[in-house]
Amino acid sequence: MLERIKNLRESFSLADKSRVFGIAYMVMALLAVLLFLMFSLNRVTVNDGNTTQNFLTFKTEAAELLKIAKLDSKNYKLTEFDANGKQINLSVAYTFPSYVTVGDTTHYVDLCKGETVADAIALAGITLDEHDVVSLSLDTVLNDTTYIDVTDINYVTEVISQKIPYTSKKVYSQKLSTTKVTTKGVEGQKEVTKVTKLVNGVVSSTEIVGENIVKPAVQEVITVGTKKPAVTTSSKVNCISELKPSKPIELDKNGNPVNYVKKVTVQATAYTESNRWHSASGVYLKPGHVAINTNLYKYGTKFYIKSSDGSYIYGYAVAADTGGFVNSRPTNFDLFFNTEAECRKFGRRNIEVWVLE
Repeated sequence: MLERIKNLRESFSLADKSRVFGIAYMVMALLAVLLFLMFSLNRVTVNDGNTTQNFLTFKTEAAELLKIAKLDSKNYKLTEFDANGKQINLSVAYTFPSYVTVGDTTHYVDLCKGETVADAIALAGITLDEHDVVSLSLDTVLNDTTYIDVTDINYVTEVISQKIPYTSKKVYSQKLSTTKVTTKGVEGQKEVTKVTKLVNGVVSSTEIVGENIVKPAVQEVITVGTKKPAVTTSSKVNCISELKPSKPIELDKNGNPVNYVKKVTVQATAYTESNRWHSASGVYLKPGHVAINTNLYKYGTKFYIKSSDGSYIYGYAVAADTGGFVNSRPTNFDLFFNTEAECRKFGRRNIEVWVLE
């Protein structure tokens, strides 16, 4: 009996020991898992400036961690991300919208409280220079939605080559009897410096700020002669004509009439007549009387006649006769001479005729 009880006691002890060992193993395994989890999880701290949140997670990316934090607003900037082992610290700052406008373009930027106008402009990718104008002072601290206008002002300098027109002046000389250009005018050249002001890319104004004369213009000089041309009269010229005008005919230095109605160059022949009363107009013929086409000139028309080669100066003449030659040579003149010998010597030649009246 005693032996039996002893065996039962031994059997119960072995079962209890096994059960205890099993429980102890499970506890140790659970502790090991807990310790593993505790050392594997990241301890995260999120501060949004108002509150601080702490939690454990396996995640490590900032965007995922901030989703877990469930911040008060979706508009924020991550200002700190510090991962030191399993401790991760994040700080965020809530943002508000600001609008920076340059010309026709508006830039949207997110700002945090305490940031300035200068920060907004920098975030918009705008670089200011000394000429640009901003609607607000650059050091203005912003705490709410803000509209900022930037006026982009640029100055463009260019050098342009331009011509300088020459001027003219008249001078008077008693040594000359004619007018002529004594100094030829020549255009000059200059370089003009122009500054153009652009406001938001649009031309606002243009100003000439300097000129450099590369080549000066040469002034044209016109000399006006005041000396009266040498004038003589028909009374001082040896002429074939025996007729005398009512007053001497003024002649220039070349021996040509100064005053006349028109001038023509035609052919002329010579003729003489024994019965000098037989002129068509009834006048007594003598050198100075000429035969003409009465369809062109009336009787009594006055002329001054020279041969084109200058060898004959017939002189003052009057239309007094006509003849059959006008049928074949309607523009010809027939000049009266005293003798046939003179006629033959004259022959046929070109003459210059000044119609006086």
